[in-house]
Amino acid sequence: MLEVLHPSCLRLIIIDDIYTTGSTANACAAALAEEIRRQRPDSIVELFILTLARS
Repeated sequence: MLEVLHPSCLRLIIIDDIYTTGSTANACAAALAEEIRRQRPDSIVELFILTLARS
């Protein structure tokens, strides 16, 4: 199935080496989303987090 995205939709993946409490990943995602919305307020932002291991 081909998915057509909104022209100003941004899909980003944050890669973290080890997931412990999730606070680092959440802080990075929040800061990144805030800056993108500040610079491009009309954009739709989708953030995903991929971790390689869990502690």
